[in-house]
Amino acid sequence: MFTENLTRRTLLCYCLCIAVLVVCPTKLLAVSDVRGYWHMDDGTESIVADSSGHDNDGQAQRIKWVAGAFRTALQIMPQGWIECGNHASLDITDEISLEGWAKPWSPRWPQLPTVLRKQGAYALYLGPHKGFTLSLWIGGKEHKVSSTEVEFPAGQWRHLAATFDGKTVKLYFNGKLDTEKTLGEETQKIDTSDAPLYIASMRGRHAISGTLDEIRVAASVMSADEIADSFREAMAHVSRSKNKFTDFYEKRLKVKPEELVSGALWIDTEDFDNYGGWWMDTQFVPQMGSPYLLAAGTGKPV
Repeated sequence: MFTENLTRRTLLCYCLCIAVLVVCPTKLLAVSDVRGYWHMDDGTESIVADSSGHDNDGQAQRIKWVAGAFRTALQIMPQGWIECGNHASLDITDEISLEGWAKPWSPRWPQLPTVLRKQGAYALYLGPHKGFTLSLWIGGKEHKVSSTEVEFPAGQWRHLAATFDGKTVKLYFNGKLDTEKTLGEETQKIDTSDAPLYIASMRGRHAISGTLDEIRVAASVMSADEIADSFREAMAHVSRSKNKFTDFYEKRLKVKPEELVSGALWIDTEDFDNYGGWWMDTQFVPQMGSPYLLAAGTGKPV
């Protein structure tokens, strides 16, 4: 009897260890009209896949696959870059949003280290002071809007985002609005450019030293909530990786369900709002890659 009960309990623990697939009509906030989205989760070779549906895959040079803000990322080696082509989908003239995660090492601010850049149209980069800047080319003239001076500790992830609605530029740092500037009373259009879209550097020019992840460009204005959600989702993974799951029995930073296919959400049991009396056990994270829920103690139903 004892062996049978132990077997049942073990099987139940393994069941709860596995993520649960829930069919549900609810959808997360979705960014509209995405033109390029490089998750950097490929992990092999030199092709950086674009998941936007526009096939703007990047060809990478001098990069290394490493742990990222969300799954894997690209560490940019000296003079490295990613070239994503010049498809018509990257010609964005009315509304635009740019975002990405950066983990720079001792940035050379005056050199304007690149997050992404389509010269003559739009660019998101670090500098010229200790912060980051959005450049937009309008009517042949470059307009620059820079953030306030923000902290960029070496080797720590920072989330950068910028939007333009035809009149006003907004810059967000780590999920919060940092800077807002109106470029004019009339609605303005961003110039198009024959230049390819580059990530990390323009073939060695304006090169960033560090790691990049989850780079996205959209022909729409991301809302403050969408940007905050994007920051929080990956930040939960950053925090989990940093503390190795060892400082809590119940996870504080819950990750929102991820839609796999229409109407289906992927939910890890550790991200349940209520564990129903179970504890999150972390002792086998190095072997399993994730914690699992465990019925702690005896004689108390859970």
